[in-house]
Amino acid sequence: MSETHDPSSAPVAVLYDYVRAKLIRHGVENSEDGRLILADKRLFLRFVGLERAVRDGSFDAVRARVDDIERHAIAIGRRQVAFFACMYLSLSYLAPRRYHLSTANPDGTLRTCLDYDSEVSDEERLIGDWARIVYHKFSKHYLRAIYKGSSQ
Repeated sequence: MSETHDPSSAPVAVLYDYVRAKLIRHGVENSEDGRLILADKRLFLRFVGLERAVRDGSFDAVRARVDDIERHAIAIGRRQVAFFACMYLSLSYLAPRRYHLSTANPDGTLRTCLDYDSEVSDEERLIGDWARIVYHKFSKHYLRAIYKGSSQ
């Protein structure tokens, strides 16, 4: 398992460090918009809230946190920053690590297998699937906006 997702509450400093490290690992330092997440305390705290919602395993709470991040990003004139929330989720333990080729069963149904890093609940899988779908649906548009004119 590459990421810890123990739902028990971690000390605040540990959680902040975890979120910061995860954001950096996912490339936020590679663009001006990404660096804003680390520099804007209110925005960063929203990502900490997103991680807490993920650890609770509640799809509704995760959606509410993503919506909150998007509202804040719009308020500061950087809507594309909200895309990092979907990236944050789609690159987490909630998303499958490996997809196996689908196989047709003799009765005409289709079998699809996915490998996860650890056991995930149905609701956690829903969070990961939703984030992955949103990420792939909008990635071309948002990534172009995020990295346009980036110095790195």
